[in-house]
Amino acid sequence: MTIYMQNGAFISLVAAVRRHINPAQYYGQDLRPDIDTSLIRNSEIQAELLKRMSPIVKEMSSLAGREIDRIQILLHSLTDLRAQVQNSAN
Repeated sequence: MTIYMQNGAFISLVAAVRRHINPAQYYGQDLRPDIDTSLIRNSEIQAELLKRMSPIVKEMSSLAGREIDRIQILLHSLTDLRAQVQNSAN
């Protein structure tokens, strides 16, 4: 299984990108099965996080699918080949 982010929580690069582009619309899809999503799904915590969200991130939430695909292609091209081989072996 390929994992992404510092804690290895995401099982797809596009999910990690979408989560960081629009945290308000992210409810835990494409996370490893052992990750607890109760905080993500808590509406009070979500509301507090949205209040603190950077205006830059708020602007990014309007990116279209094609733009997200381009970000994913860029990030994938930056991935160390050794990490890709290691992740595909798991």
